[in-house]
Amino acid sequence: MATTNAEWAPEYDASFGTIDELKRAVRGEYLFETLTCDLRDISITEDYRIHKNGSSFVPTKYGMTRLLQTLRIPAEFGLRIPSDLLAVVESRLREVESKGVTLCVRDGNLISVTKPTQSSPPLDHLLDNLVTLDRVALAHLSDRGMRVATTSASVKAEPNVGDVVEVGVVLNASNTGGGLPNARLMTFQLVCSNGAVAGRDWGEAKWQQFVPNPVEEFMTKVRALMERSDSLARNITYLSEVNLDAKMFYSTWSKVISVVKKGEYADDILKVTGDERKLYIAQARTDGSVQTEVNAFKAFDSITRIAQALLMQNVEK
Repeated sequence: MATTNAEWAPEYDASFGTIDELKRAVRGEYLFETLTCDLRDISITEDYRIHKNGSSFVPTKYGMTRLLQTLRIPAEFGLRIPSDLLAVVESRLREVESKGVTLCVRDGNLISVTKPTQSSPPLDHLLDNLVTLDRVALAHLSDRGMRVATTSASVKAEPNVGDVVEVGVVLNASNTGGGLPNARLMTFQLVCSNGAVAGRDWGEAKWQQFVPNPVEEFMTKVRALMERSDSLARNITYLSEVNLDAKMFYSTWSKVISVVKKGEYADDILKVTGDERKLYIAQARTDGSVQTEVNAFKAFDSITRIAQALLMQNVEK
């Protein structure tokens, strides 16, 4: 089946080194206008131009995707639809019941389609309420939204696979339908010797619309996450540098086996062999202060991962 030869308008996508640079972009080159209309007032021509009451816009690929989502047409189909089937989209537009939408337009290009009741605050309002950040790891802005990541000091200078390399807060927000603001406290662990890392969630701040001052309420939660980020980094640094003594190992292993029921399962979680476990337990009964080879943080990290997996299994049931 032939596919469309549509030429999409370029999407905005940029990264910045500081929050101030991000603010300048949000208030300058990133600005777009919003046009609220009825979905039935929109038409599409064979070249995928969007028409509304005499105005014509060239959509970005994301902008067309958002329009198709509004029409409940699968994007995988809509973005590849041949020109002789474009009438399907056109008729769907004509058949829908009256529905208000907001077109996000920049320089004659349709960059997104949102609901008129979009409740996300302007991005610069959020940025103005951010505390001074001198540890910005990422400041990214696109037609999909904004992503800001802060970082605490690296936990290990020369991490091995499995080690935590960074702790920080990741803030996401969008005015183009990309979701309500949220922030997450994350740790990032090295999962491969080639430098690949994986994130893990340790807490979340969610946007609440129906409160007296939603921006301040949200940013208060974000600042609390940032404070927890520093505390978490210090704790992880400490735990990464010490091993469990025999007494603590025995206590931890006993708690784990009370949940998993089998000794070999508990051994796997704490990353010890059966012989090592027997040795540490024997030492715990004679001199509990003897150091084991079990790193405190890795034991804690493994246990919490298993606990989260068990929790998800129970939720799915």
